[in-house]
Amino acid sequence: MLYDQEQYGEAIEKYNESMEEFPDSDILNFNLGAAQYKNGNYQEAVDSFTKALNTENKEIEAKAVYNIANTKYKLGSQSANANMDSAIKQYTESLDYYKRSIALDENNSDAKYNHELVERELKVLLDRQKQQKQQQQQKNEDKQDQEQKDQEQDSGESQDKQDAQQKEESQSGQDKKEDQDQEQQAESEKKQEGQQGEEDPADEQQGGSPAEETEKMSPEEARMLLEAFGEEEAMEGEKKKRKGYYPGVLKDW
Repeated sequence: MLYDQEQYGEAIEKYNESMEEFPDSDILNFNLGAAQYKNGNYQEAVDSFTKALNTENKEIEAKAVYNIANTKYKLGSQSANANMDSAIKQYTESLDYYKRSIALDENNSDAKYNHELVERELKVLLDRQKQQKQQQQQKNEDKQDQEQKDQEQDSGESQDKQDAQQKEESQSGQDKKEDQDQEQQAESEKKQEGQQGEEDPADEQQGGSPAEETEKMSPEEARMLLEAFGEEEAMEGEKKKRKGYYPGVLKDW
């Protein structure tokens, strides 16, 4: 037979030709699945072994279940590095089929051994998946922390810039006010200097006229003032008389 000669490709062709005439044959589907498994066509092998389960032959059923378990383990091993979730799914299904195989044939030691092997490998994958999720979660948290720090830094820089701008505007306003105060003070001093340079009309009339001063005197003060004027006039008249009475100085020849 081609299968026994390890000519699995040619064996698959022959089985497919026979399947055209007997598509529901349990033994043909089982043998086709075995050739596909040996040829590395694992997903096609699962499909063929699953069709072989439609049988009344318990021996073929038990072997088909066992082969499905092995094939799913192979599928899981192929995707363990590239797709861990898929590998975990295949390993889990493989364990279920091993349990079913043991239930159909308690003497199947290979099924028991393989079940323990896949169970250990599944645990390794689950631990690796958990570790990767923790690492991814830590990365996400670190990323969020960094984004938050960046936002706080940007916000702080924006606040500092705003404070500096407000301080600059306040200082500018203060300088402007000081300039205005200085201008007002200079203008006020200029006005004061101008007022001091002008003559005070009141100063020109400070002496006043005798008549005005008389109006401000009491009647008694006015009388005394008149008497004083009268005495002065009398003394002046007396001086004039005396001057006219004395003869002039004679020449001394």
